[in-house]
Amino acid sequence: MPVKMRSGDGWQDILIVNVSESGLLLKAEITPALGDCVEIRHRSLSIRGEVVRTAHRRFAIHAFEPIDLDTLLAKAAIRVRSDGRFLAPVEGDPWHWRRNR
Repeated sequence: MPVKMRSGDGWQDILIVNVSESGLLLKAEITPALGDCVEIRHRSLSIRGEVVRTAHRRFAIHAFEPIDLDTLLAKAAIRVRSDGRFLAPVEGDPWHWRRNR
């Protein structure tokens, strides 16, 4: 899911790779350093946390407050099946292949 990240004085476009109630796994061209505090924004949702792991172009943050997964998924227009797997929000988007898994 594409989002914006503020680290220091600037914003950059990054991707959420994985999410839990306590943190995020993210992918970026330029990753912040361990211990940096960052803010992730998607539409009106803001998640703040500390960088706890980095590897190549991926990094993980531990959120300062629990992440409301329902709100995050609703803002991303991603539906969740009864078995917990994700479904694509619209036909023909990059997530279409998940429907047949």
